[in-house]
Amino acid sequence: MWRCGRLLDYLSILTYYNNLATHFSMEKMRTKVDLLIACFQSGRDPHQRIYRLDSFVSFERGSAADPLAFSLDMGQNATMRQTTSRPWAAFTLVELLLVIAIIAILAALLLPSLARAKEKGKQTFCINSERQQAMAAFMYADEHSDALPPVAFRASNGYVTNWPELLDPYLKSARLHFCPTDQQAKTNSYGLNELAFVDLTDDDPATPTRLNSFKTPTATVMLGDLGTADDLVTPRPDTLKMVAPSSDINDDKDARPVARHILKCDLGFMDGHAGFLPLGRFYTSQTPPNLWFTP
Repeated sequence: MWRCGRLLDYLSILTYYNNLATHFSMEKMRTKVDLLIACFQSGRDPHQRIYRLDSFVSFERGSAADPLAFSLDMGQNATMRQTTSRPWAAFTLVELLLVIAIIAILAALLLPSLARAKEKGKQTFCINSERQQAMAAFMYADEHSDALPPVAFRASNGYVTNWPELLDPYLKSARLHFCPTDQQAKTNSYGLNELAFVDLTDDDPATPTRLNSFKTPTATVMLGDLGTADDLVTPRPDTLKMVAPSSDINDDKDARPVARHILKCDLGFMDGHAGFLPLGRFYTSQTPPNLWFTP
């Protein structure tokens, strides 16, 4: 629309010159036509030509705000002179390197914070998973005369069922058995407190523990992040029992806790709440050693 409007302006000017042809000499008319042609030909590209023609129209109409200055050189053909503006300056190599350095410094400052925030989100998911599994254990106990689920039991046909399978009917998804930070687990990321939950596959198993057996349920571990050897570093993935601090690792179900989340271990407690603690707060250097594990 803009170009069509401007084209009409140009045609109006030519019509104006044609109407005045009878009043001016051919030499003067030729000078004005040459000026119009010079305006068009002076542009290096179509956009510049249109801009200069537009400026010519504004000049002929007497626009005081026109950015172009036109002048006639007496005795010569009409010429057009445009006031030049300062061109955009390109970045120098030093400026470019400085910008790259600033971006690198900002990235170095922000990336650790972003990684920490991402891990915090995983920790929140993990704590929520442990809370739901604790609730599932309570629902199991409610249907089994207040007895907590065993770590594992063997059916008459020899099939062994582990505690995650026992809790699955009470959970929305089996994904709750997996910690998002645990990249090695294939079956389970958490372990039950071995002093609170019996293993019915042992040679001489005890009777299942009842909920009313706990003296301090708010400070007794039910389950938590699991998966290290005695050094609390070497991975032992897909285990089922969190051995007490004073106990030994006896079979392939046993492991010690792991501080997966920013040096913290996520834990579910016997009263149903969940949280996180560093290993030094509940597992190492405790008096008595099994303070957080004894029913």
